[in-house]
Amino acid sequence: MFPDGYLRITSAALDRVSLRHVRSAIDPAAAAATEAGAIAGYTEWQGCELPNLSIGWDWIVLASGPTVIDGSVRSNVMLVDEVGRDAGPVVTASHLKGCLRNLAWQSEVLNVIT
Repeated sequence: MFPDGYLRITSAALDRVSLRHVRSAIDPAAAAATEAGAIAGYTEWQGCELPNLSIGWDWIVLASGPTVIDGSVRSNVMLVDEVGRDAGPVVTASHLKGCLRNLAWQSEVLNVIT
């Protein structure tokens, strides 16, 4: 961990990190701002091997059925290249969203809130 709070890691190393669910909850204020019949909230996940790695995002269960990420992913991760240069927050957030495609987070969130 660096003084700026980021955990710097390469994309290859991040792709190998297993995540575990920490918490999820409904956010009534967010749900009120969505389409009728939708449920919204947030979820937080942590690295199994790197417990100081944290990823969180807002989600929404659409009235039509799917549970999707609502907005950006928040994290203390900063991707770096092979020589340690920061990739930047936009590239990091994009990569993190890609990692979440392979994570069965929707079922975990729905189990917690129902």
